[in-house]
Amino acid sequence: MFSRLASLRRLHLSNNYFSGELEDFKYNSLEEIILGGNQLQGQIPKSIQNLENLSALDLSFNNFSGNVDISLFSNLKQLLGLVLSYNKISLINENKTVDTIDLRSTLLQGSLPIPPNSTRYFLISQNNLTEEIPPSICNLTSLIMLDLARNNLKGAIPQCLGSISGLEVLDLHNNKLSGNIPTIFRNGSSLRSLNLHGNKLEGKIP
Repeated sequence: MFSRLASLRRLHLSNNYFSGELEDFKYNSLEEIILGGNQLQGQIPKSIQNLENLSALDLSFNNFSGNVDISLFSNLKQLLGLVLSYNKISLINENKTVDTIDLRSTLLQGSLPIPPNSTRYFLISQNNLTEEIPPSICNLTSLIMLDLARNNLKGAIPQCLGSISGLEVLDLHNNKLSGNIPTIFRNGSSLRSLNLHGNKLEGKIP
């Protein structure tokens, strides 16, 4: 029903007991879709890519499943917040415009996907990411928060993270990271919170 209301701009139905699958969205007037905390399921409708005025999409804490290609949202130039956490999503690709990407507890596996360079808040904890943190993560020079906690990431902490001057929160706890703690955060760092507990780090504390 709501997907057919031509003048509807904001749809906030979070924290209810709505179930079933989302219908296709017929009109592009929507600016905010906030449906977190329900029992919605199925796949995210591809028609979302036509909502050119959409600035916020929150589908967290539902039962959405299947492959989600983040390029689905690449035409949404106004999109600043994308929250898909706590679903059963199994694939991510690259997007160009999103400021915040929240993919916590979405059953992602394998290597760490790298979002667009403009991303400021990247939260992808509580998944099953198992490879090393790629150096390309350091291309995200606008990062303020990076949350990779509670995965199975291995290898060393990339030295180049120290080049992200605006990084305030770095959470890597409960992974399988090894080696020494880099000395990269000593000078000129904006870090306010650094969480490395539950890894295999060794050596001196910088």
